[in-house]
Amino acid sequence: MNHVELAKKYFEEKYHCSQAVLAAFVYELGLTEEQALKLGGWFDCAAGGRTHIRIL
Repeated sequence: MNHVELAKKYFEEKYHCSQAVLAAFVYELGLTEEQALKLGGWFDCAAGGRTHIRIL
């Protein structure tokens, strides 16, 4: 699966945009999936993200 497909998969699982993108690049960023999803959740919260943000 490429980065676009991975990001789309996370987004369809109701993660916010920045969570989906960060999670798609975990290997390149040296993060775990859990770390990427948490970090992405904080970006969206600070920017007034959607109400269904999932922060683990």
